[in-house]
Formats: sequence, C-alpha cells, structure tokens
Amino acid sequence: MADWLRYASTQQGVAQPSGGFFSTPRTRQPGPVTEVDGAIATDFFTVLSVGQNYTEDQWLNVQAFSMLRNWLLCYGAKGLKPPNSDDKSGMDRSVMSMVSTTSTSGRLLPPKDRLREKAFEYCQRLIEQSNRRPLKKDDGDLQKACLIEAVTIIDIICKQDSSYVYRSISFLKILHDRISGDATYARALLPIAQFFLNHAMPWCILLMQHILCVPPARSTALPTSEKATCDPAVKPTTCLEAFRHPQYKSMFQYLLRTKSAPEEAPERLIPLRQLLGSLASSPRVMQCAETVPVLLELFFRVVAEFADGRLINQLVVLLLQRSDQLYEIPAFKDDVYR
Repeated sequence: MADWLRYASTQQGVAQPSGGFFSTPRTRQPGPVTEVDGAIATDFFTVLSVGQNYTEDQWLNVQAFSMLRNWLLCYGAKGLKPPNSDDKSGMDRSVMSMVSTTSTSGRLLPPKDRLREKAFEYCQRLIEQSNRRPLKKDDGDLQKACLIEAVTIIDIICKQDSSYVYRSISFLKILHDRISGDATYARALLPIAQFFLNHAMPWCILLMQHILCVPPARSTALPTSEKATCDPAVKPTTCLEAFRHPQYKSMFQYLLRTKSAPEEAPERLIPLRQLLGSLASSPRVMQCAETVPVLLELFFRVVAEFADGRLINQLVVLLLQRSDQLYEIPAFKDDVYR
C-alpha cells in the first residue's frame, strides 16, 4: 500500500481503442498528469492529480487513499501514545525520531512505520495541492474533501507516533491561517481544531477554551466592521456606534482578540454586554449559540483523555470564572452549564 500511495506513475494512461475490426491503438505517447490548476505535475501522483486516462497503478493509488484512514486505525491501533508536552526527554526522543525518520530511506523502515511515513508524505502533498486554484468546480469540491481527509489522517498518524507532531504543527498552522477567512472551507477547520486539541501545548488548549466560550458575544460584533462616525459625547445606542466609540473600543478589541491576553475585569464589560444583549435573537448569534456547546463538549472530552492534572485544574478555574459571563441566551446558558 505504501508503494501504491507514493510511487504511482506520473504519466497519463493510454486511451483504449474505441473497438471495431479496423481500429488500431493510438501511437501518440500520453503526456504527464497535471495539477487541478492545469500546471504539469512536478511531484508524485495523488488523488488530486488530473489526467484524461489513468494507469492501473494510478487507480490503485486512488483506492489506497480511500481506505487509508481505516487501514491505519486497524493496522496501527495498538500501543498509541499521545505526546506529553511536560516531558522534555520525551520531546527530545520525538525530535530524534523525527530526524532519523526523515534522514532514512522509507524502504529501510519496518512495514508499519513505512506506511505511516508514506501516508504522511501523501497528506502533506494533498495539503500543498489544496492551495491551487482549480479550473473546474468539481475539482474544488474534491480539494476540500481531500483536505479534510488529509488532516484527519495526519491526526491519526500523530496519535500513533508522536514524532510526527512536531513535523505537523507548523504547516497546519499555516493551513489554518490560509483558510480560516474563507467560509467555503469551514468544514475543514474542524479536523484542524481537533488536531490542535489532541496534540498542541497547554497554552494552545487554554486559548482554544477562550475561543469556544466567547463566540456568541463575538458574533454580535461581526457586523460592525463598516465605518461609522460617532460623537464621543453621545452614548452609543447600537453596536455600530459603540464599535467606534472611545469608551467601548478597547472592550471590542479585547472581545475580538485572536491571542491570549490578560483577562479584563468582568465589571468593565458590563456596559458592552448590556449593549450587545439586544442582538440575542440575531440568526448569526443563535446559530453560534447552538454550535458552541457541541464544540465545548468535544473540547472537554479530549481534555479529559489527554490533559494532566495541572492543566485540568487551570481549566476548571477558568470555566468557573467565565460561567457567570455567558451571553444572555437562556437556552445557550443551560446547554453550557449542562
């Protein structure tokens, strides 16, 4: 299977004759496969490579990728060891393993490790291909589906061999930054979030917890990106006016931050919360309020499985502090408390 994934032909297949007694095979040599944007492929064949006809080993490549996730789950399910971010010696061993893996020919690895290595390379290649602009809409849909599958498979590989975590974090962060502003890639963000929940450092988990708790209030501020003029002497009556008002501007910046920061005093946010309360029935806010409890449940399920006692204690304290600051939607608060 590793060979099917990594060493399929990069030349298109020969077209079959249409049939008939007097038909003869085409003598024209097939050209190389292309990328979804029409460029000639310069790297190995994947399910996102494009051609008019495909060879037998290319079809095996596609079929191997279609079963790769389940194969890895069955083949490498025993002895999974998540990385311990507090164990420096474990991190050193992981880094050394990464170096030895990347500097050794894949053919010298044991079969299980070799399959993981080739699967990892394949998924990296798919992520690179997802950055290309497709010529056809169907190819764009296939890109997104393959991106979701590739990140999910990388997550599985990292659970089975922690040395891959340190090879994955940097390019998955880049991927997240690239697609996070594109609504058409919304589904692809979930497996990326799952990866960072499973494998990232404690500071990242704390930041994720903040991001999950804030969205209903955050989403009320999203429509305020338009420019507005306001008189500082006049108390704002709408979110749009408050967003430009000196008294509220720092509160909005705190609410919309993307990085961890010192926590604001709860009483400072009361005026802003009162102003945002009128948007509780907004469709955008309601949708966000329905989504957040589901994500929180997933978040704490992963934390309970992988986090150490110190991190859990930090999260419990943070959760208790935030529990009385939830956005005023009764059903949302009930779901979070539950």
